[in-house]
Amino acid sequence: MFTISPDSVYILKETFATIFGKKKKKKKKKKKKKKKKKKKKKKKKKKKKKKKKKKKKKKKKKKKKKKKKKKKKKKKQKKKKHKKKKQKKKKKHKKKKQKKEETQEEEDRRRRRINGR
Repeated sequence: MFTISPDSVYILKETFATIFGKKKKKKKKKKKKKKKKKKKKKKKKKKKKKKKKKKKKKKKKKKKKKKKKKKKKKKKQKKKKHKKKKQKKKKKHKKKKQKKEETQEEEDRRRRRINGR
């Protein structure tokens, strides 16, 4: 028996391919490799996009939190304003009542004085 070197096999295949009009096999393999490389690049790009999306989501959450805080602050301020208004009203009412009582007392005194004469 005899051994055939891989180089001679390749030459034989190539000659057959030229005779029968088939494409060379080695070139096909090269094309496949190129395609694989392209796919890898695409995958990397996709990963980057995903990361960006995640970052955007985080930003949105922060915005929501800020909005909630703003709402809470506004609510608190409204409550404070309302409380102040109520207190002011109470004070005014108290003053009015006091004035009324004082004027009433003065009138009573005047009446007593007139009646006493």
